[in-house]
Amino acid sequence: PVFEDIADAAHMTALRARQVHGLYDYVDLRERGGQDAAAQLRLQDAQAALDEALTVVAAREANYRVPADRIAGWRPNPTAYEFTYLWTVRSLFYWWRDEGKAVLAPPSPCYLNIINPLTVAFGEGTYSRMGEVASDIFTFVPGLGSSADCAGAPNREPTYPPAGVR
Repeated sequence: PVFEDIADAAHMTALRARQVHGLYDYVDLRERGGQDAAAQLRLQDAQAALDEALTVVAAREANYRVPADRIAGWRPNPTAYEFTYLWTVRSLFYWWRDEGKAVLAPPSPCYLNIINPLTVAFGEGTYSRMGEVASDIFTFVPGLGSSADCAGAPNREPTYPPAGVR
């Protein structure tokens, strides 16, 4: 089992490298213009890498020694985050976020933010609720609207693929 785990980890690393390389090529070709077919091929390769990674992750969950939802779920827990420690693996959150950044080119520097910085810094309580207020303020102040995602985390688990990506 240990060797299978190591083999899957190496496979996931190779898939991640393939995905990121494809996304960088896609953005570069798209920005240069005139090479739409080549850009789409690179995006398709990046998407195929993510899709293959989803199957590897699902197969690995069968080897957890506890229920997967316990360690890979989006739920309240004793940390400053709304998710347990393997949720980003189960959801391939960072993979989806990178694909969304490449395809949508969002203006927000905090696209798909999942962390409330005030809760992380100060713990639960008054300051963490201020993130919700700050998010509202960002949406009304000219020039700050694209930064609203930075003020807090979503109240529920994001869905994948993100809207507009595939």
